[in-house]
Amino acid sequence: MTDRASGLAIFEHLDPRYIGSLNHVLGCLNDGPLEREPVRRSLVMNSGVSGHLVDIKGCLAFCEELNLIVDRDGRLSLSPLGSRMLRAGESPPYNQLNHEQGSMLLAALLEREEIAEIVSKLARRMHRRSDGSLAVIPTSSQLTKSEIQCLHALQSVRGMAFEDGVISMPRATYDMIVDIVGTPAAVTEEELWKILDLQRKRGVKAELFVREFEARRLTSNGRPDLADLVERVSEYDVNAGFDIRSFEPDGSDRFIEVKSSTGTDVRFFLTRNEKRFMQERNETAWLYFVSRVHQLSPSTSMIIAIPTPLKILDRFAVIEEQESLVTIPRSVLREAVTTNDVLEFSACDI
Repeated sequence: MTDRASGLAIFEHLDPRYIGSLNHVLGCLNDGPLEREPVRRSLVMNSGVSGHLVDIKGCLAFCEELNLIVDRDGRLSLSPLGSRMLRAGESPPYNQLNHEQGSMLLAALLEREEIAEIVSKLARRMHRRSDGSLAVIPTSSQLTKSEIQCLHALQSVRGMAFEDGVISMPRATYDMIVDIVGTPAAVTEEELWKILDLQRKRGVKAELFVREFEARRLTSNGRPDLADLVERVSEYDVNAGFDIRSFEPDGSDRFIEVKSSTGTDVRFFLTRNEKRFMQERNETAWLYFVSRVHQLSPSTSMIIAIPTPLKILDRFAVIEEQESLVTIPRSVLREAVTTNDVLEFSACDI
């Protein structure tokens, strides 16, 4: 953790209380890529719409740091995450995030190790209420600048509230912390079972989402007959080594293992049984990674589709063999998507 004076680098230029300003940046790029100077001029023109000036330099840096926008040969454009953030927003874009946008950005922030560490420590200081939320009465002298910045950021993304001298964290925020960085606070046996059940339900939700996506994919390729045959195998055989049985347009099999997360980082556990099945099936095995599983919708969700998974993971992934934890770094994933080794598409594309 940084000392009281320095704070977090990501908030060096942008005050975390004004994260909502990123809506202005996303709105500027709604019609397509632009060079940096036209974007800056547009931000100047829109500045002050919601009561205060937009920190143009800081807001652009923040959006690039969180991969909401990308710079390709001097032209700024929306990333897939940025596009989803824009679609989830309200028009005109003011300096406030709505609940859906806040949830998206909270997941992106929690994927940063320095923020996840601080938020986890803050959660451990809080006590649990009967409704599953957390609360604490703050003592400012005990908080570092980094912790204060995190609290302000969580307020901006609607992940935490401050009212009547009490800091509170909704159950939904705590559940997201658990999904992304693990269980930060002490839990009872009953609470642990609730967490595991929530994770199970989200896994089922992701599988049902993929099943519907596959049915749309086949229908759009002229095979509604095959779309009717797509099934969630895990419903009746959890040891099959895959979750969804689908098809190619020519009628051949497509066996899909579904992994999911509330975040966007491609990280998941792969069991020995799943590896074995992928080795045996090879060309007909696929791995689908569904991000932001807590807020699935065709308009905001993205699917990473990986054919011949073991071959691709061997090339691009970092695998911790002891726990079979698979991670595909973002920079490497972008390369894989660019070369069509891995497919990335919005769920509304089909």
